[in-house]
Amino acid sequence: MGGLFIIHSLIFALEGNIEALIEHIGPYICSSISNKEIDESCCRFSCGLVSDLSNYLEINMSRYAKNFIDGLNNVLRGDFQIETKLTAMIAMGDLCLAIEENFREHLDNSM
Repeated sequence: MGGLFIIHSLIFALEGNIEALIEHIGPYICSSISNKEIDESCCRFSCGLVSDLSNYLEINMSRYAKNFIDGLNNVLRGDFQIETKLTAMIAMGDLCLAIEENFREHLDNSM
């Protein structure tokens, strides 16, 4: 959870410039989304980070969307608490709004 707080701080401090670090932090966020065994609160926090990234990167988020969509789909289809699924749904919506028409392409490739 501590690493997620650091990422959260980086996202808000760097805003759009966080894209320079996304190849390093993206896999960490994705693994936290899908890792129910550790703690579902980490999953919910990670979903919130996807929302934050989507808001700052907007259309540029489409470069990284596939892995995030895969992780969010795992939550939505998996055996998670309703609060966790709701957070994943919100993150998916924010991602959809950010990458606009590219969302359909990434969603088709994830299913």
